[in-house]
Amino acid sequence: MNRFDEYLIKYPQAIVHLNIFGINLSALDKHRSFLVNVSQIFSLRYPDILKACYVHNATFIFSQLVNIVSLFVDKITMQKIQTLQKVKM
Repeated sequence: MNRFDEYLIKYPQAIVHLNIFGINLSALDKHRSFLVNVSQIFSLRYPDILKACYVHNATFIFSQLVNIVSLFVDKITMQKIQTLQKVKM
């Protein structure tokens, strides 16, 4: 948290990149309580700092989960989250 606080002194808004390649639903379920706790800590300690969140290698299923989560998260935050499909070369 100290390093994140130092980052915010220099950059008052955060741009987050998440590469979720290889993460499946069972892994998310296994670590659900950890993810919820981290999310709650960040929302309480650092409200309104998210500039953008890019989720790389998002599968169709993950994109659908984001649609469900959007029912519980405010619209301004949801507009900052973009899911990006894996690019085939």
